[in-house]
Amino acid sequence: MSLQSRAVTMTKQMIQIESTDPGTYENAMADWITTQLAPYPNVRLSRQEVLPGRPNLIAELTGDPSLPALVMICHMDTVVVGDGWTLPPFDAIEKDGKIYGRGACDMKSGLACALTAFKNMVKKVGERGELPEKPFSMICSVDEEDFMRGVEAAIKAGWVTKNDWILDTEPTDGQI
Repeated sequence: MSLQSRAVTMTKQMIQIESTDPGTYENAMADWITTQLAPYPNVRLSRQEVLPGRPNLIAELTGDPSLPALVMICHMDTVVVGDGWTLPPFDAIEKDGKIYGRGACDMKSGLACALTAFKNMVKKVGERGELPEKPFSMICSVDEEDFMRGVEAAIKAGWVTKNDWILDTEPTDGQI
């Protein structure tokens, strides 16, 4: 299966997990991502309880800690389901080359792409049998759709620093 197909499949699976803010929040999404990364022994996975039942996650491939890390950052929450839906918001319907569902664009497709890339890097590192020179991580944060407390907690915990290289896969105005 191609990386693109994997990302599309993951996007659909993620849309089916409600993570609205306010609403059900992100715990089920964090649990699902954890199960995706659990089979990889070379990934260090940490969970940070930001708010009750609302954990940030960081998945890391360690490297030289004195070097800047490449950090992919994504949020797990979506806005609530509003009026005007013509398709079920959590069914992840693919139609005319597009995926329809709550969070399809903001942010589950970007999160699926980041997770696909991270898992691919983990696989490549495992095949080589050595860790990357520079640290590589993926942060999955909570509360982006409200007060950004997840990102603030990740910074405070030192998960990301001013020297790191950051890739945020959230589109702005439909553009990456």
